[in-house]
Amino acid sequence: LLVPHLGNWEYLSLFLGPLGVVALYDPPRIRALERPILAARSRTGATLLPIDRRGLRAVYAALAGGGLVALLPDQVPDRAGGLHAPFFGQPALTMTLAHRLIQRTAPVVFFGVALRAPGGFDVRFEAAEPALHAADPLTSLAAMNRAIEALVQAAPEQYQWEYKRFKRPPAGRPDPYRS
Repeated sequence: LLVPHLGNWEYLSLFLGPLGVVALYDPPRIRALERPILAARSRTGATLLPIDRRGLRAVYAALAGGGLVALLPDQVPDRAGGLHAPFFGQPALTMTLAHRLIQRTAPVVFFGVALRAPGGFDVRFEAAEPALHAADPLTSLAAMNRAIEALVQAAPEQYQWEYKRFKRPPAGRPDPYRS
């Protein structure tokens, strides 16, 4: 399940917890916050693991065993962990982890969002287009970004634009967030 920074992905984690979802997280910079954050995020049964070798092994094992894995595909990786693929007509450094997981385990892939709605959340799941399974990483990443774009266009006010998807531009291109 690919869950972009749209709506309330934290709620989606709680929604999926009873299904045994496994997800990776980036540990907070303030170490004292890690334990309470994990307790809150995993209280319905989600297994949350740091993005490290142990976490990646657990994700591969969950997928190999037919388990449910959630990944935030629009996190901006370091340059070694991504390729530039179009996102709203601009090159955006896009993580290759989702592509590698898909190629290695051939899972059924959906996109999930929990959009804010009157009285709560509207939880939606959409099947990924077949190009997401392409062997070519750029073809796959472009398909992933197109799917994220379509979800964002349905509720642009709920996308976390401040996340700065374009902060690591290709060589020779200016950083659009710097003046």
